[in-house]
Amino acid sequence: MSTSASTGLHSLSDDEFKLLITNGGTMKVEQINARLQGPYVGVALIQSLGIAIRQDRRAHHIDAHDFQQLAIRLAAHVLARADSASK
Repeated sequence: MSTSASTGLHSLSDDEFKLLITNGGTMKVEQINARLQGPYVGVALIQSLGIAIRQDRRAHHIDAHDFQQLAIRLAAHVLARADSASK
Protein backbone atom coordinates (compact mmCIF):
# COMPACT_ATOMS: atom_id res chain seq x y z
CA MET A 1 0.00 0.00 0.00
CA SER A 2 1.27 3.44 -0.91
CA THR A 3 1.42 6.17 1.70
CA SER A 4 0.71 9.71 0.62
CA ALA A 5 3.07 12.60 1.30
CA SER A 6 0.22 15.05 0.81
CA THR A 7 -3.03 15.41 -1.01
CA GLY A 8 -3.61 17.30 -4.20
CA LEU A 9 -3.12 17.19 -7.92
CA HIS A 10 0.68 17.43 -7.83
CA SER A 11 1.45 15.22 -4.85
CA LEU A 12 3.42 11.99 -5.11
CA SER A 13 2.98 9.08 -2.75
CA ASP A 14 6.10 7.96 -0.87
CA ASP A 15 6.30 4.92 -3.16
CA GLU A 16 5.99 7.06 -6.30
CA PHE A 17 8.67 9.42 -4.96
CA LYS A 18 11.10 6.56 -4.26
CA LEU A 19 10.44 5.10 -7.71
CA LEU A 20 11.04 8.49 -9.30
CA ILE A 21 14.44 8.73 -7.60
CA THR A 22 15.36 5.14 -8.48
CA ASN A 23 14.47 5.68 -12.12
CA GLY A 24 16.36 9.00 -12.38
CA GLY A 25 13.15 10.98 -12.84
CA THR A 26 12.53 14.68 -12.42
CA MET A 27 10.15 16.69 -10.26
CA LYS A 28 8.14 19.73 -11.33
CA VAL A 29 8.16 22.78 -9.06
CA GLU A 30 4.51 22.03 -8.22
CA GLN A 31 5.47 18.52 -7.07
CA ILE A 32 8.32 19.94 -4.98
CA ASN A 33 5.91 22.30 -3.20
CA ALA A 34 3.37 19.52 -2.65
CA ARG A 35 6.09 17.31 -1.15
CA LEU A 36 7.48 20.08 1.10
CA GLN A 37 4.00 20.83 2.49
CA GLY A 38 5.27 24.13 3.80
CA PRO A 39 7.03 27.12 2.38
CA TYR A 40 6.45 27.75 -1.30
CA VAL A 41 9.61 27.58 -3.41
CA GLY A 42 9.91 29.09 -6.85
CA VAL A 43 12.38 28.67 -9.66
CA ALA A 44 14.52 31.64 -8.59
CA LEU A 45 14.87 30.34 -5.01
CA ILE A 46 15.73 26.83 -6.18
CA GLN A 47 18.42 28.25 -8.47
CA SER A 48 19.76 30.52 -5.71
CA LEU A 49 20.21 27.43 -3.52
CA GLY A 50 22.47 25.93 -6.18
CA ILE A 51 20.12 23.21 -7.37
CA ALA A 52 20.18 22.53 -11.11
CA ILE A 53 16.84 23.23 -12.72
CA ARG A 54 15.74 22.86 -16.31
CA GLN A 55 12.70 23.89 -18.27
CA ASP A 56 10.65 21.57 -20.44
CA ARG A 57 7.99 23.55 -22.25
CA ARG A 58 6.35 25.56 -19.44
CA ALA A 59 7.30 23.26 -16.53
CA HIS A 60 10.51 23.55 -14.53
CA HIS A 61 12.16 20.35 -13.24
CA ILE A 62 14.89 19.23 -10.87
CA ASP A 63 16.34 15.75 -10.72
CA ALA A 64 14.34 13.85 -8.10
CA HIS A 65 17.53 12.69 -6.37
CA ASP A 66 18.31 16.40 -5.67
CA PHE A 67 15.15 16.84 -3.55
CA GLN A 68 16.85 15.96 -0.26
CA GLN A 69 19.67 18.42 -0.95
CA LEU A 70 17.07 21.07 -1.83
CA ALA A 71 15.30 20.47 1.48
CA ILE A 72 18.58 20.72 3.44
CA ARG A 73 19.63 23.92 1.68
CA LEU A 74 16.14 25.40 2.08
CA ALA A 75 16.20 24.68 5.82
CA ALA A 76 19.63 26.32 6.13
CA HIS A 77 18.36 29.31 4.12
CA VAL A 78 15.30 29.73 6.37
CA LEU A 79 17.39 29.39 9.55
CA ALA A 80 19.88 31.98 8.29
CA ARG A 81 17.03 34.40 7.62
CA ALA A 82 15.56 33.78 11.07
CA ASP A 83 18.96 34.28 12.69
CA SER A 84 19.60 37.58 10.87
CA ALA A 85 16.10 38.81 11.79
CA SER A 86 16.71 38.17 15.49
CA LYS A 87 19.83 40.35 15.62
